[in-house]
Amino acid sequence: VERPRDMTSAIRAFLATGGVVRVTRALLAGYDLMQDAPEAGDRSLARAGLNDAHRTRLLGSGWTSDTLRAALLGPLRHDLVFVAAHAKHYAHEAPRNGGLYAREIAEADADRAGVVAFGLACHGGLNVPGAKHPEPMDFPEAWLGRGASYLGSSGWAYGQQDGLQWEESLMALRVNLLFDTPD
Repeated sequence: VERPRDMTSAIRAFLATGGVVRVTRALLAGYDLMQDAPEAGDRSLARAGLNDAHRTRLLGSGWTSDTLRAALLGPLRHDLVFVAAHAKHYAHEAPRNGGLYAREIAEADADRAGVVAFGLACHGGLNVPGAKHPEPMDFPEAWLGRGASYLGSSGWAYGQQDGLQWEESLMALRVNLLFDTPD
């Protein structure tokens, strides 16, 4: 994170929660070889008691960037966001068209303070400092600047088509650990 105000936003939001993550709504999106991880996260949320109506799922190859944009930036607040998609440091690609840009999260009016966001995406956690870059707004900067906690891959994110492997396992485990529920 490049600016002290971004760090301060994230720290203030964390302190306001008392260090407790309360998930009342979740958004889980994934496709291709990384879909297994948000599916595992969804099972953890269900076991923890979060009902279907409070879990927005965009899984498989049928969703678009507009669907993700509407779910993430719309009027409903999601306390947990888990996006497993092909990406660059500044955009999550949808399976059907276009992408959701980090600058859209940074510029959105919706409250993101205290949100926990996971980006299982190649370079989705890479911080690219400096305004001289063609796409200077990255996901860590966008989320933390809004007071959210964000965890993403700074390099390549590896998964496997069938079953949880490599980074998929790590991200799914992190969701499990929020609720102390084994998968």
